[in-house]
Amino acid sequence: RAAAERVINQAALDERGVLTAQEDERRSAENLRRMQAADAARERAALEQAKIAEEDARRGDADDAVRAAADDLEALERDVKARRANAENDAEARRRALVDMRESERRRRAVIEQDMAIA
Repeated sequence: RAAAERVINQAALDERGVLTAQEDERRSAENLRRMQAADAARERAALEQAKIAEEDARRGDADDAVRAAADDLEALERDVKARRANAENDAEARRRALVDMRESERRRRAVIEQDMAIA
């Protein structure tokens, strides 16, 4: 009878060992799945962050291009204003020169008429 109890106890211990081993294996497999899922989630998050950074860089480049174009446009507008002002100044100078030339011609004729009147 004692031998039978020892065999039963040994079988129970063996069964418990098998069940413990199976539970340990199940837990290890579950932990491995969790670690793999966490790794996959980290990888997806890193890819998403890279996409966001790339999009931010594209937007920054686009903003820089818009600012550069606006600066170029402002420079062109200033240049056009300066050229118009110069053209207006040149036109005014030509008009004054023409007036001065006509006045000089009028005085010259007046002097010639005086000389002719005296002679």
